[in-house]
Amino acid sequence: MKNMNMIITVCAVLAVAGFAVADDVWCDYDEASPLVVKYNGTETATIQVAAGSVVQVTDGTTTTTLLADITLATLAAALRAAEDDEGDKEWSVKYWAGIAADTVSTNDLIVVAANAVTKEADFSIKWDVSNQKHYDAVVQPGVGTITDIIGEPAGTGDATVSVYVGGERRFYQTIVSPTYVLSATSTVNVANATINLGDLIDLGAGIRVGASEIGFVRCERTTATTGGIGASVSRP
Repeated sequence: MKNMNMIITVCAVLAVAGFAVADDVWCDYDEASPLVVKYNGTETATIQVAAGSVVQVTDGTTTTTLLADITLATLAAALRAAEDDEGDKEWSVKYWAGIAADTVSTNDLIVVAANAVTKEADFSIKWDVSNQKHYDAVVQPGVGTITDIIGEPAGTGDATVSVYVGGERRFYQTIVSPTYVLSATSTVNVANATINLGDLIDLGAGIRVGASEIGFVRCERTTATTGGIGASVSRP
């Protein structure tokens, strides 16, 4: 498993026409995050992602949550329930709407050594796509419209693309792999296992995201190797 701790990069670009703001949200294959954990106490705390568990140490008290085909909602509840030496619960956890039923098993998360966390500091737990086999990107709350899905999620097998808003799936499309592109000499079509989502997905008028809603884009394949997925969002 990979040993990384990276964050999703969000790039905002000003669009001159109409004074709209376009948010290009991008997530590489090794950045997809199902959970963001925050420590709200005033003492010392660490969190570690091991091969088959998540370990929290809160002011000297250790809580270990085993990863054994539990749902993401169950994992989040267990992390919130971790107590310090006085029995106080000082952790908050959020996950993205639409994936509460995702299961988390041994080796499904990227291993990270024990990290010291300070009050109100975010810690992102990452999917290991070599086991989970999907690419995820999150559109943060705020009125806007998802206008395009972009990216080249490399791997094998058909690509299934879904867009969720507020936990409800608003778009679904399966792209058969391999796709075919013209060769360098532009005379014959050749198989291409890397799928260019921007060329193959049309959202029409777009998918609206409300002021308090989270947009969530996922691409699933039989194997996931490199590349990433993203979305363009027009904000008023």
